[in-house]
Order: sequence, then structure tokens, then C-alpha cells
Amino acid sequence: MVKALDRKLLRDVVAMKGQALAIGAVMACGVAVFVMAISTLRTLTNARDAYYAENRFAEIFVSLVRAPIGLTDRIGEIDGVVVVDDRVVDVLTLDLPTLNEPANGRVISLPDRPSRREGLNVPYLITGRWPEADRVGEVVVSEAFAEANALELGVKLEATLRGRRQFLTVVGVVLSPEYVMQGAAGKSFS
Repeated sequence: MVKALDRKLLRDVVAMKGQALAIGAVMACGVAVFVMAISTLRTLTNARDAYYAENRFAEIFVSLVRAPIGLTDRIGEIDGVVVVDDRVVDVLTLDLPTLNEPANGRVISLPDRPSRREGLNVPYLITGRWPEADRVGEVVVSEAFAEANALELGVKLEATLRGRRQFLTVVGVVLSPEYVMQGAAGKSFS
């Protein structure tokens, strides 16, 4: 009796060989897509982690309107805190010749000598130079902002910062680990 069932099974499989091959191919494609997705996820995760480590990306951000001068030192004394970096961030209004309406921008203070080994979220200088501390109005701009507004080194920008009209001179173009995707403050990317 077992021999008769085995023969019937073999006949049925031979009769459905096209369907069996199609099922095998679908399963092989599914396994290949799964392996590819896992490999891609692992590669992207490793690339992100390496980029953030290399650029000393901060793990915690805090925004304050006003804080005592010694607060940075006190935060640095907390167990587990390796580096504390403070800076001034403000919003300004820019009159750009490429736009019909004024644009909002973000101005961020830089250390006197930006260094990839010190501080956090230090931008990477692509072209130009860093602003000099004794020259008022020198700025570096993000690569995306420079490209979107066709800005070149040496161009002067009209800006309003804290109610005062100023001229800013673009002396460099940078990439920032903190501002990979740029948009208006408070807007989300969807």
C-alpha cells in the first residue's frame, strides 16, 4: 500500500512541476529580499553611527533662553557626561536676491578655532575658510543653503538680527552633522 501512495505522490509532483518551480522561485525571491533588507539596514546603521562618531554628534540637546555662565562646568561634573559644549543659536531674517520674500535663517556661534577633535557638532568645512574672530559679519553657510540660493564665497547678505540690520559676508561653506535635513524651525519633514 505504501508503494502505491509513493507512486501517486511522484505522479502528482511531476504533473505539477511548473507550479512547484514557481513556488520555489517565489520563496527564493522572498529569502533574497529579506537578506538584502537586513544587509542594507546593517550598512545604513553602521554608516550613521560612524558619521555621528566622526563628527562628534551630541547625544543630548537642551535649549535655554538664558543660563548662568557656570552652568556648562556644573553639567560637565555630572557622572557619565564626557563633553559639554555651549553656544548661541538665534533666528535671523535674510533678504536674498533669489527670493521674493525675506527668508528665515539660523545663526549659530562657532568656537574661536573650530576643531574636529574638540567640541560637539563641529561643521565640516567644504570650501572657503572659517570666519576670523576679529572680523565682524563673516559667516559660513550650509552647503544646501548655498546651493539653493546660488551663493558664492564673498557674497554679502542683508540680514536682520535682533532688530538690527547687518551685512554678512559668506567666507565658507560647511556640512553640519546636526543639520543634515534643513527646513524652517518648527516644521517637520513628512
